[in-house]
Amino acid sequence: MNAAGITLRLPTAADTDFFWRYRSDARLAAAEGRPVAATRQAATAFLAKLLAGQAAGTSRTWLITVAEAPVGLIGAWGFDPARTTCELAYGLLPAFQGRGLMTAAVTAVVAQLWHQEPTLVNLDCYTGAANRPSRRLLERLGFALIGQLTEPNQLDQPTEMVQYRRLRPDRLS
Repeated sequence: MNAAGITLRLPTAADTDFFWRYRSDARLAAAEGRPVAATRQAATAFLAKLLAGQAAGTSRTWLITVAEAPVGLIGAWGFDPARTTCELAYGLLPAFQGRGLMTAAVTAVVAQLWHQEPTLVNLDCYTGAANRPSRRLLERLGFALIGQLTEPNQLDQPTEMVQYRRLRPDRLS
């Protein structure tokens, strides 16, 4: 556990209740530009997809826990030995936002990724252009704004996004 009171752990198939709460929350679905999970089975299918990505080595996902209860998730996608960049994504249940938990989680995951992935040079993160809390978090943690784009979200609606990037510390000079 760190100063913010969080622990990171890998998800398991037993985490269906958390994924159902997370994926069925309308505020999170809107922020992530995806449909609300209409059934528990849809949330379970998403969890299975995450676990398959971890097993294949193409992604890593951690649950953010407080007092051993999952309250959010953070993940890195796009791992490939030939690539030097992967994408960081995160989210917290609304009741836990604004408490510094994500700052602690991003800091821990970034340090772990730099340590465990020697070929990784860049971490990219995309967030909604209007998502000021996420943008401030990324800027505070050393991510630099590198561009703005409009792309369709999972609902096939155009969404204004911003891309942030953080370079591996030993590549900054």
